[in-house]
Amino acid sequence: MAQSLAGLVLYSPAFTMRRSGCKMRLKFAAFVLAVMVLSCHGASSNLVADDFAQSMHGANDFIRQGEYENAIREYEQALRCKKHSIAAQSWLGIAYERWGDRLFKDGDSDRAIDAYRKALTAVPTDAFWHEQLGIALEKKGDDEAAMKEFRSATELLPLDDGLKSKYEEHLGKPQASGDTGFGVGKSVEHIETVGGGVTTPIPIYKPDPPYSERARQAKLGGWLDVWFVVDREGNVVNMAIVNPLGLGLDAMALETVRTWKFHPATRDGKAVPVRVKVTLSFSLL
Repeated sequence: MAQSLAGLVLYSPAFTMRRSGCKMRLKFAAFVLAVMVLSCHGASSNLVADDFAQSMHGANDFIRQGEYENAIREYEQALRCKKHSIAAQSWLGIAYERWGDRLFKDGDSDRAIDAYRKALTAVPTDAFWHEQLGIALEKKGDDEAAMKEFRSATELLPLDDGLKSKYEEHLGKPQASGDTGFGVGKSVEHIETVGGGVTTPIPIYKPDPPYSERARQAKLGGWLDVWFVVDREGNVVNMAIVNPLGLGLDAMALETVRTWKFHPATRDGKAVPVRVKVTLSFSLL
């Protein structure tokens, strides 16, 4: 009889309702705890995002003012917030490269070399930063290391005949006898300049270069100049970047310019090769 009464207590509706109520309260408490954890995580993420944005904003201001050391500290702080940020990595490289240029101009080759190397740690693929490091190393008398950097520059930007010509000059190879300004180890015909009876080549196909993904993420803009020769058939040959922008925009410029087509320049009605300079603008606005 006692056993039957115990069964009635255990399985009575009132007992079952009380047990269900406990379960519901436990589930609700777990739900509240999960919401609190997610809220804390969201708040933490927002704080990190705010710190990152603040550091990037401050660094960009320092860059515009030419205060490269301060900019470097802010970009490094931004990377501590978001270590995989392409924009922060890219601008850190730019800040180190510009700081290296200033140091090199001031005659401090040792610190310039260190700055160029740190720039290349941030962005290893910039050809002209390798060239600048090579020039600084050459000035210090480290010719072997300098040649490695010059070779890296030509490998990273093979379409730039100016870089190639400089590399071959350092190798001691004979340069072109023609007046190209950046011949590449072979004899070429004389290259004309516009004026004095030489007409301007007329473009018939001239697309604009696209943005590189790295430059797009970094929101880098600006201008660069490209020297090239328009040959007798109206094709672009012998290209060289002047005032490079970096972050892949130099390569985009050369890859696009080499596809351009022209009605060739003429002298006395005959097609002649002519040297031309164009300015290309990159902007995301």
